[in-house]
Amino acid sequence: KLYPLADVFVNDAFAAAHKAQPSLVGFSEVLPSCAGRVMEAELDALVRIRDSPKKPCIFCLGGRKISDKYEMMEPVLRNNVADKLLTSGVIGLLMLKASGVELGAASESLFRDMHYDKFLPISRKLLDTYGRDKIEFPTDVAIDCGGRKEMDVSSLPEDAPIMDVGKRTSDRYSAVIRGAGTVFFSGPPGVFENEPFSAGTKQMLNAIVESGSFSVVGGGHSMAALRKYDFLDKVSYVSTGGGALVRYLSGEELPAVAALK
Repeated sequence: KLYPLADVFVNDAFAAAHKAQPSLVGFSEVLPSCAGRVMEAELDALVRIRDSPKKPCIFCLGGRKISDKYEMMEPVLRNNVADKLLTSGVIGLLMLKASGVELGAASESLFRDMHYDKFLPISRKLLDTYGRDKIEFPTDVAIDCGGRKEMDVSSLPEDAPIMDVGKRTSDRYSAVIRGAGTVFFSGPPGVFENEPFSAGTKQMLNAIVESGSFSVVGGGHSMAALRKYDFLDKVSYVSTGGGALVRYLSGEELPAVAALK
């Protein structure tokens, strides 16, 4: 009923490209079709990461929303897309826990409340398969005890909440980033909205800008951090995709993109 009303179908919805809905894949069957400018820019950027990244290619994965990132981690390592994962945020804490470090009451409570316990076996398997040289996690952290207090992970468990990576970790991660050819950043390493715990996020984003690498930043919180530190126009590309971005980097074909082809 709809297609006779149109001359051309333009799909500019990269963020929905992983969904095989009629409005996304049906019109390409019956109308001349093309990608819009946002779709084109997204695919150009992500092809440079997934198919021909300038090496070394570093994935910086943090934040609190982690399900999509866990879908991506094993495929990008297995397919040699990423040379190294720098983990922080909740993923960094899960990797610490998986390596045998007891974190303390606040972190354990977060894992239970958010149902993150299910990611512990996956974290252990990733560490067993790929090792510490491929997957790095924090060696020091910053806790909130009425202010910022840094401590080595050997001093854990600690009942206070862990809010950021420590200085040694952000220094080490930043050094790796500065030597990268390609960087993908999704999820800030700390609660940057709370100024005492913004140091890790600011330092790592600054390292990306200084590296001169091809850099793609994804996710709403990451975009907010770019805005806060005035880095939004200093990275190569800021992705609008969530699930679509993860599935594309994982090597899956996106139904809406396949329909256009």
